Amino acid sequence: MNALAFDVEVETAHKAAIRLIREAIDLPGQHEQKKLAQFSFDFINDSLFTNVYLQFSPHAIAFAAVCLAWQREDDPAAAAGAAPTRAGTAQSLPMPRAAALGAAASDAADAGGSSSG
Repeated sequence: MNALAFDVEVETAHKAAIRLIREAIDLPGQHEQKKLAQFSFDFINDSLFTNVYLQFSPHAIAFAAVCLAWQREDDPAAAAGAAPTRAGTAQSLPMPRAAALGAAASDAADAGGSSSG
């Protein structure tokens, strides 16, 4: 970082997360989409304070953030701000939805990889 004079630009995962939520998740209303997006953005914003952007693509980070947000949303205690319970784990994700998220993440990575130069 010193050699770069702290001049580092990274593509964040916000756009990829929105694309995943809009294309892969069938939520009953716009309010639920906004809530999932906000939870996802919380995780993405927190990840900016780590070196995760040096290790993974923005699309992989978006996928992880959406999955974590989904788990948080499924866990009423965590959604209310309390510590997550065991109920809010990956086992609570319906498999077809998880598969759809994976396919959308793959599509988003393909689309994002071709536009970066």
